[in-house]
Amino acid sequence: MPESEQTIVTNTTPLIALTAATGSLDALRFLYTRVVVPFEVAQEIQAGGHDAFGVDVFKSASWLEIGRAPVALTPYLKMLWTLARHP
Repeated sequence: MPESEQTIVTNTTPLIALTAATGSLDALRFLYTRVVVPFEVAQEIQAGGHDAFGVDVFKSASWLEIGRAPVALTPYLKMLWTLARHP
């Protein structure tokens, strides 16, 4: 466990990369006191179904804090997102 409280919010890529490299997500558990996975990230990980790569590892990591609802974007962030996608 880390000496001080540290939180990380992760996206899909580190979760898949750690699973591919080590077969688990335990490295995150030992580096951070809280590992937050946004709802959308959890949906993306599980999109391939129960037998998709990494889903079993993800679901067995009961210590992950998985968002229960989509992240609400403020109107300003929505505008930036739209501009970034359609320049």
